[in-house]
Amino acid sequence: MDKYTIIEQVGAGTFGAVYKARTKRNEIVALKKMYVQNNEEGISYFALQEIKYLTQLSGSKNIVALLDSFIHTDTEKEGGKSCVVMVLPYYELDLVGARNAFDGVREVKCAMQQLLEGLHAMHSRHLMHRDIKPANLLMRNGEIVIADMGMTTNWTVNHNPFPCQVVTLWYRPLELLFGSDSYGGEADVWSAGLCFVELMTKSCPFQGQTEHHQVELILRVLGTNYIEESPELKKLPFFEKLLPKTNLPKTSQLKQIFSSWNADALDLLSKMLCPAHQRLSVMELLAHPFFTKHPRACLPSEIRKIPAMHEFQLRQIQRRKREDDVHTSNKRQCVSRPVQVRDFPEISRKFPGKF
Repeated sequence: MDKYTIIEQVGAGTFGAVYKARTKRNEIVALKKMYVQNNEEGISYFALQEIKYLTQLSGSKNIVALLDSFIHTDTEKEGGKSCVVMVLPYYELDLVGARNAFDGVREVKCAMQQLLEGLHAMHSRHLMHRDIKPANLLMRNGEIVIADMGMTTNWTVNHNPFPCQVVTLWYRPLELLFGSDSYGGEADVWSAGLCFVELMTKSCPFQGQTEHHQVELILRVLGTNYIEESPELKKLPFFEKLLPKTNLPKTSQLKQIFSSWNADALDLLSKMLCPAHQRLSVMELLAHPFFTKHPRACLPSEIRKIPAMHEFQLRQIQRRKREDDVHTSNKRQCVSRPVQVRDFPEISRKFPGKF
């Protein structure tokens, strides 16, 4: 750690934190510290996984590079807690902080192509990421890389059953919510489809508060025909427990919700948010007319430059604003509610003619 001077914290998670740092040569890098729960447990399993797979994916254009890694005893932690430190290139944005940089369909195409190219680099090696979300997609000068490989696994070497409690809840596919322990790269395709919606609308479509709520939000949009087309879902352990008892539409509502999207964009989304056995591979998605027809994707360098911002920093700003609101008003603190299906028409109207 003597080689680095920490500038500020730019990320935080269950197993550690990410810092912006400066090297002795005055280069800016990111330091990702991953802690073990106690010193008797040894090195963090998730850190070893990430180092292993980043090494395997070295040289892939849309995967974050691993510059170095080492063991460090953090004296600032009680008892001198051990951690693995990964040295990574510093990216000033993630796709949560960068969402306002995507002004139109050409920019969205550019971002989605890069995400799918990164997934192709993984899936061609039989690796599934299992936590694709905007916060794990980093950007610098319009170039996007996939980061955070702690949940990554090889679906041919590490045989089933796989845990279903992977992928951040809002981006978790329906089959995993119902308890599937047999899946592959199609789980990443679902998550990428939700990133597509977020790039287009600036909002995550399914902001469930619980797994039951998440299932309900998904089926409100995709309809109960989704289940009829996937009879294997009914055999999964949590199907009866999580299936909503409320009235739900029978058919998909995607076309009505995203009425301002063109036919190719809607078709691409439908091929990503469909039953697992029907989802296109990333190579098939990259060949989709959405990407091949006019207007073509812009160059990464053409994506609008915006101030540096990560999800961690954005949350801090939002938290401070809420705290200020509490101190300056006697009104009850307002907490933003998750986007509901009825909100989608309003969201789509915010972008007339763009998509």
